[in-house]
Amino acid sequence: MFGVLVVLNIVRNFHSYILFPALRFIIEDFSVTYGLIGFVLGAYILLSAFAELLWSFLSDIKGIGRRILIFVGVLSSGIFSLLCYYSSSFTMFSFFYILGGVSLAVIIPFSITIISDAYRRGERTQKLMLLEILGGIGLALGFGVSLAANAYLSSWKESMLILALVGLFISFSILLVPEPPPGFSEDEIKDVVVRYGYPFSLRKEDFYLIVNTPSNKYIVMQGLFGTIANGSLQLWLVQYLVVEAGFSETAASIFLAMGSIGALVGIFIAKLADKAYIKNPRYKPLIAAICSAVEGFFFILFFLVPIRANIRTQDFMEASLEIFAMSISSVCSLLGIVFFFVAMIFNSPVGSIRDSAITDVNLPEFRATVRSGADILETFTKGIGITVVGFAVDVFGNLRAILIVMMMFWFLSAYYWFKLVNPYSTDIKRMKEELLRRKGEIIRRHQHYGSAGL
Repeated sequence: MFGVLVVLNIVRNFHSYILFPALRFIIEDFSVTYGLIGFVLGAYILLSAFAELLWSFLSDIKGIGRRILIFVGVLSSGIFSLLCYYSSSFTMFSFFYILGGVSLAVIIPFSITIISDAYRRGERTQKLMLLEILGGIGLALGFGVSLAANAYLSSWKESMLILALVGLFISFSILLVPEPPPGFSEDEIKDVVVRYGYPFSLRKEDFYLIVNTPSNKYIVMQGLFGTIANGSLQLWLVQYLVVEAGFSETAASIFLAMGSIGALVGIFIAKLADKAYIKNPRYKPLIAAICSAVEGFFFILFFLVPIRANIRTQDFMEASLEIFAMSISSVCSLLGIVFFFVAMIFNSPVGSIRDSAITDVNLPEFRATVRSGADILETFTKGIGITVVGFAVDVFGNLRAILIVMMMFWFLSAYYWFKLVNPYSTDIKRMKEELLRRKGEIIRRHQHYGSAGL
């Protein structure tokens, strides 16, 4: 099942990033503005976040099987991508593209909950991070297919046709793969889940329990501040290198890619978090707190280094050779790559630790809803952070200094991770006790039904 989840996340990222290399062609073909295309992409992100919650409700409250929902979502995205290919107006193209994103939002929460049901608490962090890393292939696939369509096929729209065919093919293969029942990995109830299933669903009164679980509050709070910093990086980092450090867009992407390799090393921190959890659950949020603080420190060091380049070529090979030469000859450039590399080592495991922590302190029927709700809140703070940076640049004109300030939000994220350390073990213990109570309830139900049948 893990391999299928990897493929699904590749498809999701494929859809999310397929338009970026073709933005100029889309604007020319449909005679629209950058502002309008930016509005569509913003709506795509926001509506996809809300769609995560709606998909989660269908599973957690209505009890509809996750495999069926994923099938419907991926099949719908394939159909909408096909309609994008045949759309002759920007309005219809945007409408179907957003609907495709809304459909694929089904993948995010259910990937996490299926992993939490398939793997025990001491294994989830590294699995979630591996899923994120391998799912990132979709990013490269989206860019690559779009660039290839622009260069070798009749139109950028051909990439939407390829995306549609991939979605339609993958959707039907999902039905062939079994999913673990909710609660299957929980030692407290595994034996009865295998025999009787997990009959519980999310109720209205459960929302009070979710909101008043201390660990959920701190997990959300760290995410809000961490997303402000991370969102600022995602949108403005390349712009900083182009405008203030003298890179071309191609050179800036290569320079950052060299440093981003550090994210792969983060898998060892995720593995450490799982092993540390087995010894003492408190170690998991403690590791996340240290990671957040260290990444903030090294991102600030990266921006403090006075990197100066004069690379204006957009040719990939020429830019690569010039960056290599600059890295050898310039201490500042080498330090910049090293600092960014180290920052990415500690940045990459935080998200998977967050997701595994949500599964650790919430009952199986709560997890998708809690994860989706947190994602909605983080989407808003991410947008706020990006907007603030944009207006601050207009006022002060110094992107580098503003980004240094934004990196300080990592320390606030670390603070709330530290706050999570104490209630974390208590909330895990409370959840285990509730699972044992539910185990008894499941057994009593079936004993009652068995007696009634006699």
